[in-house]
Amino acid sequence: MKQILLFLILNLSILNAEQLDSLFNPKLYPKFNYISFGLIDNANTDNYDFDIGFLLEMGVKINNHKIYINFQALPFSNKTNDLDLNIGSINYDYNYYNNNGFKPYIGIGLDYIDILNTDLETKKDKEYTKIGANIKTGFIYKLNSNWDIDFGVNYLYINHELIKNTYGGAIDIEYNF
Repeated sequence: MKQILLFLILNLSILNAEQLDSLFNPKLYPKFNYISFGLIDNANTDNYDFDIGFLLEMGVKINNHKIYINFQALPFSNKTNDLDLNIGSINYDYNYYNNNGFKPYIGIGLDYIDILNTDLETKKDKEYTKIGANIKTGFIYKLNSNWDIDFGVNYLYINHELIKNTYGGAIDIEYNF
């Protein structure tokens, strides 16, 4: 993942301003047209307690489709370990639009997961990375032309020896440009 990001940064840095602007030309494809911030409350099947997590999301909404990246910070703990999951994902949601501002959706995603495990007895850290997958459902309520509120539930498959999966709910506020 780090090599891919470095490759993209190096290639974008050699473009002149006109070439860079054409990469983000809305006539070719849509720009990011919303940003979102929210809170997550998760559980898991591996006997960890969960504190409130955070998410940041930005993406493109085109008709009934939503394609976006999001970043999540999920803290878990038990009597012997603290686990911090930092997740970057790319996601697709299909929205079932209707005329009253209530929009149910279903979605899937692919996740890059950084797991930081702190052993509470020895105070030693170990870091792991995993690729995971997620599914989600929920609904978006349109408050006005710029603001939406999103209520969703999700399942994240991790399949790591420390934590196999998480599931829970999120609420976030979206600002549409």
